[in-house]
Amino acid sequence: MANWNRVIGERLMINREPQSINSVFIADDTNIDPGANIGGVFRIADRVKVSIGLTVIDHVQIVPVTVIGGDAVVTRDLPGLVLAFGVPTRIGKENTKGKASR
Repeated sequence: MANWNRVIGERLMINREPQSINSVFIADDTNIDPGANIGGVFRIADRVKVSIGLTVIDHVQIVPVTVIGGDAVVTRDLPGLVLAFGVPTRIGKENTKGKASR
């Protein structure tokens, strides 16, 4: 998982083989799928779903109730209540229900 200076929230689900390095903050009720690559200094807020093969670049913040599609590359901060995907990641849909899909 992470090498140093990490804060991990409650009810965090980390599946097989995700990788992250350096300073991390992962909040409550977050799901990180297999093969997620999260590098550098980053912050993932409450109720975020990080899909298979996702890459997060250094100094990115992902705010609450965000779902990120598989194999996406997050290069900038993402707002809450969205479905984001692509390379680089773009917002595809707003989540008006306020719940992360599981």
